[in-house]
Amino acid sequence: MTLLHLAAEEGTVNISRFLLDSLKGHETILKSLVEATTTDYYKETALHLAAAGSYLDVVQWLVEHGKANVEATDKDGKTVLHWAARWNKLDVVQWLVEHGKANVEATDNLFGKTVLHYAAEGNNLDVVQWLVEHGKANVEATDNAGMTVLHSAAERNKLDVVQWLVEHGKANVEATDNLFGKTVLHYAAEGNNLDVVQWLVEHGKANVEATDKYGETVLHSAAERNKLDVVQWLVEHGKANVEATDNLFGKTVLHYAAEGNNLDVVQWLVEHGKANVEATDNLFGKTVLHYAAERNKLDVVQWLVEHGADVNATDIDGKTPLNLAEKRKHKKITEYLKKSLNIKKKDSRICRVS
Repeated sequence: MTLLHLAAEEGTVNISRFLLDSLKGHETILKSLVEATTTDYYKETALHLAAAGSYLDVVQWLVEHGKANVEATDKDGKTVLHWAARWNKLDVVQWLVEHGKANVEATDNLFGKTVLHYAAEGNNLDVVQWLVEHGKANVEATDNAGMTVLHSAAERNKLDVVQWLVEHGKANVEATDNLFGKTVLHYAAEGNNLDVVQWLVEHGKANVEATDKYGETVLHSAAERNKLDVVQWLVEHGKANVEATDNLFGKTVLHYAAEGNNLDVVQWLVEHGKANVEATDNLFGKTVLHYAAERNKLDVVQWLVEHGADVNATDIDGKTPLNLAEKRKHKKITEYLKKSLNIKKKDSRICRVS
Protein backbone atom coordinates (compact mmCIF):
# COMPACT_ATOMS: atom_id res chain seq x y z
CA MET A 1 0.00 0.00 0.00
CA THR A 2 1.46 3.38 -1.05
CA LEU A 3 1.35 6.64 0.92
CA LEU A 4 -1.37 7.79 -1.46
CA HIS A 5 -3.48 4.73 -0.57
CA LEU A 6 -3.06 5.49 3.13
CA ALA A 7 -3.99 9.13 2.65
CA ALA A 8 -7.03 8.21 0.57
CA GLU A 9 -8.15 5.55 3.03
CA GLU A 10 -7.96 8.06 5.88
CA GLY A 11 -9.63 10.78 3.86
CA THR A 12 -6.64 13.12 4.12
CA VAL A 13 -6.97 15.36 1.11
CA ASN A 14 -4.06 17.64 2.07
CA ILE A 15 -1.59 14.78 2.11
CA SER A 16 -3.01 13.43 -1.15
CA ARG A 17 -2.65 16.87 -2.71
CA PHE A 18 0.91 17.26 -1.42
CA LEU A 19 1.96 13.88 -2.77
CA LEU A 20 0.55 14.56 -6.21
CA ASP A 21 1.71 18.20 -6.38
CA SER A 22 5.25 17.13 -5.55
CA LEU A 23 5.26 14.90 -8.62
CA LYS A 24 4.20 17.53 -11.14
CA GLY A 25 6.47 17.34 -14.14
CA HIS A 26 7.06 13.64 -13.50
CA GLU A 27 4.01 12.35 -15.31
CA THR A 28 5.12 8.74 -15.58
CA ILE A 29 5.73 8.45 -11.84
CA LEU A 30 2.54 10.37 -11.09
CA LYS A 31 0.49 8.07 -13.31
CA SER A 32 1.97 4.93 -11.76
CA LEU A 33 1.27 6.22 -8.24
CA VAL A 34 -2.35 7.09 -8.95
CA GLU A 35 -3.01 3.81 -10.74
CA ALA A 36 -1.08 1.64 -8.29
CA THR A 37 -3.06 -1.07 -6.53
CA THR A 38 -2.64 -2.47 -3.04
CA THR A 39 -0.98 -5.81 -2.46
CA ASP A 40 -3.91 -7.22 -0.47
CA TYR A 41 -6.62 -9.50 -1.84
CA TYR A 42 -8.69 -6.82 -3.54
CA LYS A 43 -5.88 -4.98 -5.37
CA GLU A 44 -7.79 -1.71 -5.10
CA THR A 45 -6.61 1.75 -6.16
CA ALA A 46 -6.46 4.83 -3.93
CA LEU A 47 -9.68 5.98 -5.57
CA HIS A 48 -11.45 2.78 -4.52
CA LEU A 49 -10.43 3.38 -0.91
CA ALA A 50 -11.48 7.01 -0.93
CA ALA A 51 -14.87 6.09 -2.41
CA ALA A 52 -15.47 3.29 0.10
CA GLY A 53 -14.61 5.67 2.92
CA SER A 54 -17.04 8.30 1.60
CA TYR A 55 -14.23 10.85 1.33
CA LEU A 56 -15.80 12.88 -1.44
CA ASP A 57 -13.22 15.67 -1.40
CA VAL A 58 -10.44 13.11 -1.88
CA VAL A 59 -12.39 11.40 -4.66
CA GLN A 60 -12.93 14.71 -6.43
CA TRP A 61 -9.32 15.77 -6.10
CA LEU A 62 -7.93 12.42 -7.27
CA VAL A 63 -10.13 12.49 -10.38
CA GLU A 64 -9.89 16.18 -11.27
CA HIS A 65 -6.25 16.84 -10.38
CA GLY A 66 -4.66 13.42 -10.05
CA LYS A 67 -6.33 12.19 -13.23
CA ALA A 68 -7.35 8.99 -11.47
CA ASN A 69 -9.24 6.55 -13.69
CA VAL A 70 -12.88 6.36 -12.61
CA GLU A 71 -13.26 3.01 -14.38
CA ALA A 72 -10.25 1.40 -12.68
CA THR A 73 -11.09 -2.07 -11.37
CA ASP A 74 -9.95 -4.16 -8.44
CA LYS A 75 -8.95 -7.83 -8.59
CA ASP A 76 -12.55 -8.95 -9.14
CA GLY A 77 -13.32 -6.34 -11.77
CA LYS A 78 -15.28 -4.05 -9.46
CA THR A 79 -15.10 -0.40 -10.40
CA VAL A 80 -14.93 2.52 -7.98
CA LEU A 81 -18.68 2.93 -8.46
CA HIS A 82 -19.26 -0.70 -7.45
CA TRP A 83 -17.42 -0.01 -4.21
CA ALA A 84 -19.28 3.19 -3.46
CA ALA A 85 -22.65 1.56 -4.15
CA ARG A 86 -21.87 -1.53 -2.08
CA TRP A 87 -20.83 0.54 0.94
CA ASN A 88 -23.79 2.91 0.67
CA LYS A 89 -21.82 6.06 -0.16
CA LEU A 90 -24.58 7.99 -1.91
CA ASP A 91 -22.75 11.31 -2.27
CA VAL A 92 -19.80 9.55 -3.88
CA VAL A 93 -22.09 7.56 -6.17
CA GLN A 94 -23.81 10.75 -7.30
CA TRP A 95 -20.56 12.59 -7.99
CA LEU A 96 -18.95 9.66 -9.82
CA VAL A 97 -21.94 9.36 -12.15
CA GLU A 98 -22.72 13.04 -12.67
CA HIS A 99 -19.20 14.47 -12.80
CA GLY A 100 -16.92 11.48 -13.22
CA LYS A 101 -19.16 9.97 -15.90
CA ALA A 102 -18.79 6.55 -14.28
CA ASN A 103 -20.48 3.67 -16.11
CA VAL A 104 -23.60 2.66 -14.19
CA GLU A 105 -23.88 -0.62 -16.12
CA ALA A 106 -20.30 -1.75 -15.52
CA THR A 107 -20.09 -5.40 -14.43
CA ASP A 108 -17.50 -7.15 -12.28
CA ASN A 109 -15.55 -10.02 -13.84
CA LEU A 110 -16.27 -12.51 -11.07
CA PHE A 111 -20.06 -12.76 -11.18
CA GLY A 112 -21.02 -10.23 -13.85
CA LYS A 113 -22.90 -8.12 -11.32
CA THR A 114 -23.81 -4.52 -12.05
CA VAL A 115 -23.49 -1.57 -9.70
CA LEU A 116 -27.22 -1.90 -8.96
CA HIS A 117 -26.76 -5.54 -7.92
CA TYR A 118 -24.19 -4.43 -5.34
CA ALA A 119 -26.36 -1.64 -4.00
CA ALA A 120 -29.33 -4.00 -3.65
CA GLU A 121 -27.32 -6.75 -1.96
CA GLY A 122 -26.06 -4.21 0.55
CA ASN A 123 -29.66 -3.14 1.29
CA ASN A 124 -28.70 0.39 0.33
CA LEU A 125 -32.12 1.69 -0.64
CA ASP A 126 -31.13 5.34 -1.15
CA VAL A 127 -28.42 4.29 -3.59
CA VAL A 128 -30.76 1.88 -5.37
CA GLN A 129 -33.38 4.61 -5.79
CA TRP A 130 -30.89 7.17 -7.07
CA LEU A 131 -29.22 4.77 -9.51
CA VAL A 132 -32.58 3.87 -11.05
CA GLU A 133 -34.23 7.29 -11.02
CA HIS A 134 -31.23 9.48 -11.86
CA GLY A 135 -28.51 7.13 -13.05
CA LYS A 136 -30.98 5.27 -15.28
CA ALA A 137 -29.65 1.92 -14.09
CA ASN A 138 -31.32 -1.09 -15.69
CA VAL A 139 -33.52 -2.82 -13.11
CA GLU A 140 -33.65 -5.99 -15.23
CA ALA A 141 -29.88 -6.28 -15.70
CA THR A 142 -28.68 -9.84 -15.06
CA ASP A 143 -25.42 -11.30 -13.78
CA ASN A 144 -23.59 -14.26 -15.31
CA ALA A 145 -26.12 -16.68 -13.80
CA GLY A 146 -29.04 -14.69 -15.18
CA MET A 147 -30.03 -13.36 -11.77
CA THR A 148 -31.72 -9.97 -11.81
CA VAL A 149 -31.27 -7.32 -9.15
CA LEU A 150 -34.57 -8.50 -7.65
CA HIS A 151 -33.27 -12.08 -7.44
CA SER A 152 -30.24 -10.83 -5.51
CA ALA A 153 -32.27 -8.70 -3.11
CA ALA A 154 -34.76 -11.49 -2.42
CA GLU A 155 -32.04 -14.09 -1.90
CA ARG A 156 -30.35 -11.86 0.68
CA ASN A 157 -33.56 -10.93 2.49
CA LYS A 158 -33.50 -7.21 1.62
CA LEU A 159 -37.22 -6.56 1.96
CA ASP A 160 -37.12 -2.76 1.61
CA VAL A 161 -35.20 -3.05 -1.64
CA VAL A 162 -37.49 -5.82 -2.91
CA GLN A 163 -40.56 -3.68 -2.25
CA TRP A 164 -39.12 -0.61 -3.95
CA LEU A 165 -37.87 -2.51 -7.00
CA VAL A 166 -41.30 -4.03 -7.57
CA GLU A 167 -43.46 -1.02 -6.73
CA HIS A 168 -41.34 1.76 -8.22
CA GLY A 169 -38.75 0.05 -10.40
CA LYS A 170 -41.40 -2.22 -11.95
CA ALA A 171 -39.07 -5.18 -11.58
CA ASN A 172 -40.35 -8.45 -13.03
CA VAL A 173 -41.36 -10.73 -10.15
CA GLU A 174 -41.50 -13.78 -12.44
CA ALA A 175 -38.04 -13.31 -13.94
CA THR A 176 -36.04 -16.56 -14.02
CA ASP A 177 -32.29 -17.08 -13.85
CA ASN A 178 -30.61 -18.84 -16.77
CA LEU A 179 -28.81 -21.43 -14.68
CA PHE A 180 -31.73 -23.24 -13.01
CA GLY A 181 -34.75 -21.30 -14.24
CA LYS A 182 -35.61 -20.25 -10.69
CA THR A 183 -37.91 -17.33 -9.98
CA VAL A 184 -37.40 -14.61 -7.40
CA LEU A 185 -39.75 -16.50 -5.08
CA HIS A 186 -37.62 -19.64 -5.33
CA TYR A 187 -34.60 -17.70 -4.10
CA ALA A 188 -36.49 -16.04 -1.26
CA ALA A 189 -37.83 -19.42 -0.12
CA GLU A 190 -34.46 -21.15 -0.32
CA GLY A 191 -32.97 -18.39 1.81
CA ASN A 192 -35.72 -18.90 4.42
CA ASN A 193 -36.65 -15.25 3.97
CA LEU A 194 -40.24 -15.50 5.13
CA ASP A 195 -41.03 -11.77 5.11
CA VAL A 196 -39.89 -11.51 1.50
CA VAL A 197 -41.84 -14.64 0.55
CA GLN A 198 -45.01 -13.26 2.11
CA TRP A 199 -44.65 -9.86 0.47
CA LEU A 200 -43.88 -11.27 -2.97
CA VAL A 201 -46.98 -13.46 -2.87
CA GLU A 202 -49.41 -11.05 -1.22
CA HIS A 203 -48.30 -7.78 -2.83
CA GLY A 204 -46.04 -8.75 -5.72
CA LYS A 205 -48.51 -11.41 -6.88
CA ALA A 206 -45.70 -13.92 -7.32
CA ASN A 207 -46.82 -17.32 -8.60
CA VAL A 208 -46.54 -19.89 -5.81
CA GLU A 209 -46.70 -22.75 -8.33
CA ALA A 210 -43.94 -21.40 -10.59
CA THR A 211 -41.44 -24.11 -11.51
CA ASP A 212 -37.76 -24.07 -12.39
CA LYS A 213 -36.32 -25.89 -15.41
CA TYR A 214 -36.57 -29.20 -13.53
CA GLY A 215 -40.19 -28.67 -12.61
CA GLU A 216 -39.46 -27.94 -8.95
CA THR A 217 -41.99 -25.63 -7.35
CA VAL A 218 -41.13 -23.11 -4.66
CA LEU A 219 -42.46 -25.62 -2.13
CA HIS A 220 -40.10 -28.30 -3.44
CA SER A 221 -37.18 -25.90 -2.94
CA ALA A 222 -38.20 -24.93 0.59
CA ALA A 223 -38.83 -28.55 1.65
CA GLU A 224 -35.55 -29.77 0.18
CA ARG A 225 -33.62 -27.13 2.13
CA ASN A 226 -35.47 -27.67 5.42
CA LYS A 227 -37.14 -24.24 5.53
CA LEU A 228 -40.07 -25.24 7.73
CA ASP A 229 -41.47 -21.74 8.33
CA VAL A 230 -41.61 -21.10 4.60
CA VAL A 231 -43.12 -24.53 3.93
CA GLN A 232 -45.88 -23.90 6.47
CA TRP A 233 -46.71 -20.46 5.11
CA LEU A 234 -46.71 -21.57 1.47
CA VAL A 235 -49.16 -24.38 2.24
CA GLU A 236 -51.42 -22.59 4.73
CA HIS A 237 -51.52 -19.12 3.16
CA GLY A 238 -50.10 -19.54 -0.33
CA LYS A 239 -52.20 -22.66 -0.95
CA ALA A 240 -49.18 -24.38 -2.48
CA ASN A 241 -49.82 -27.85 -3.89
CA VAL A 242 -48.29 -30.43 -1.56
CA GLU A 243 -48.60 -33.18 -4.19
CA ALA A 244 -46.88 -31.25 -7.00
CA THR A 245 -44.28 -33.33 -8.83
CA ASP A 246 -41.09 -32.28 -10.59
CA ASN A 247 -40.66 -33.02 -14.29
CA LEU A 248 -37.36 -34.85 -13.98
CA PHE A 249 -38.31 -37.84 -11.82
CA GLY A 250 -41.86 -36.99 -10.85
CA LYS A 251 -41.01 -36.66 -7.17
CA THR A 252 -43.35 -34.97 -4.72
CA VAL A 253 -42.49 -32.36 -2.12
CA LEU A 254 -42.42 -35.12 0.51
CA HIS A 255 -39.84 -37.04 -1.51
CA TYR A 256 -37.60 -33.95 -1.46
CA ALA A 257 -38.00 -33.42 2.28
CA ALA A 258 -37.24 -37.07 3.01
CA GLU A 259 -34.16 -37.16 0.78
CA GLY A 260 -32.84 -34.11 2.60
CA ASN A 261 -33.36 -35.82 5.97
CA ASN A 262 -35.57 -32.91 6.97
CA LEU A 263 -37.63 -34.70 9.59
CA ASP A 264 -39.52 -31.64 10.87
CA VAL A 265 -40.66 -30.84 7.35
CA VAL A 266 -41.61 -34.47 6.69
CA GLN A 267 -43.69 -34.60 9.87
CA TRP A 268 -45.45 -31.32 9.16
CA LEU A 269 -46.22 -32.19 5.54
CA VAL A 270 -47.82 -35.47 6.57
CA GLU A 271 -49.61 -34.36 9.72
CA HIS A 272 -50.76 -30.90 8.64
CA GLY A 273 -50.23 -30.75 4.89
CA LYS A 274 -51.86 -34.16 4.41
CA ALA A 275 -49.05 -35.26 2.11
CA ASN A 276 -49.40 -38.79 0.76
CA VAL A 277 -46.80 -41.05 2.37
CA GLU A 278 -47.31 -43.69 -0.33
CA ALA A 279 -46.84 -41.32 -3.26
CA THR A 280 -44.49 -42.75 -5.88
CA ASP A 281 -42.27 -40.97 -8.35
CA ASN A 282 -43.14 -41.21 -12.04
CA LEU A 283 -39.86 -42.65 -13.24
CA PHE A 284 -38.96 -45.48 -10.87
CA GLY A 285 -42.14 -46.00 -8.89
CA LYS A 286 -40.30 -45.36 -5.63
CA THR A 287 -42.17 -44.30 -2.51
CA VAL A 288 -40.90 -41.75 -0.03
CA LEU A 289 -39.68 -44.65 2.13
CA HIS A 290 -37.69 -46.04 -0.80
CA TYR A 291 -35.82 -42.75 -1.15
CA ALA A 292 -35.21 -42.32 2.58
CA ALA A 293 -33.88 -45.87 2.86
CA GLU A 294 -31.72 -45.57 -0.24
CA ARG A 295 -30.26 -42.22 0.91
CA ASN A 296 -29.52 -43.54 4.43
CA LYS A 297 -31.90 -41.20 6.28
CA LEU A 298 -32.54 -43.31 9.37
CA ASP A 299 -34.63 -40.81 11.36
CA VAL A 300 -36.96 -40.28 8.43
CA VAL A 301 -37.21 -44.02 7.75
CA GLN A 302 -38.18 -44.72 11.36
CA TRP A 303 -40.77 -41.95 11.45
CA LEU A 304 -42.34 -43.01 8.15
CA VAL A 305 -42.60 -46.65 9.21
CA GLU A 306 -44.02 -45.75 12.61
CA HIS A 307 -46.64 -43.63 10.87
CA GLY A 308 -47.84 -46.26 8.45
CA ALA A 309 -45.50 -46.27 5.47
CA ASP A 310 -45.66 -49.57 3.60
CA VAL A 311 -42.43 -51.49 4.24
CA ASN A 312 -43.36 -53.98 1.50
CA ALA A 313 -43.92 -51.41 -1.25
CA THR A 314 -42.07 -52.25 -4.47
CA ASP A 315 -40.69 -50.02 -7.22
CA ILE A 316 -40.89 -50.81 -10.95
CA ASP A 317 -38.04 -53.32 -10.52
CA GLY A 318 -39.81 -55.07 -7.67
CA LYS A 319 -37.40 -53.71 -5.07
CA THR A 320 -38.55 -52.89 -1.54
CA PRO A 321 -37.00 -50.18 0.68
CA LEU A 322 -35.11 -52.98 2.44
CA ASN A 323 -33.65 -54.19 -0.85
CA LEU A 324 -32.35 -50.70 -1.61
CA ALA A 325 -30.87 -50.25 1.87
CA GLU A 326 -29.11 -53.62 1.62
CA LYS A 327 -27.73 -52.79 -1.80
CA ARG A 328 -26.27 -49.52 -0.49
CA LYS A 329 -24.97 -51.29 2.65
CA HIS A 330 -26.86 -49.01 5.02
CA LYS A 331 -26.50 -51.30 8.03
CA LYS A 332 -28.69 -49.51 10.59
CA ILE A 333 -31.58 -49.00 8.18
CA THR A 334 -31.31 -52.59 7.00
CA GLU A 335 -31.53 -53.86 10.58
CA TYR A 336 -34.42 -51.55 11.40
CA LEU A 337 -36.45 -52.52 8.32
CA LYS A 338 -35.87 -56.24 8.95
CA LYS A 339 -37.17 -55.82 12.51
CA SER A 340 -40.18 -53.94 11.19
CA LEU A 341 -40.92 -56.72 8.71
CA ASN A 342 -40.65 -59.38 11.44
CA ILE A 343 -43.05 -57.44 13.64
CA LYS A 344 -45.53 -57.17 10.77
CA LYS A 345 -45.26 -60.93 10.11
CA LYS A 346 -45.91 -61.72 13.78
CA ASP A 347 -48.87 -59.36 13.83
CA SER A 348 -50.33 -60.98 10.72
CA ARG A 349 -49.94 -64.49 12.22
CA ILE A 350 -51.65 -63.38 15.42
CA CYS A 351 -54.51 -61.94 13.37
CA ARG A 352 -54.91 -65.23 11.45
CA VAL A 353 -54.93 -67.32 14.65
CA SER A 354 -57.44 -65.10 16.38
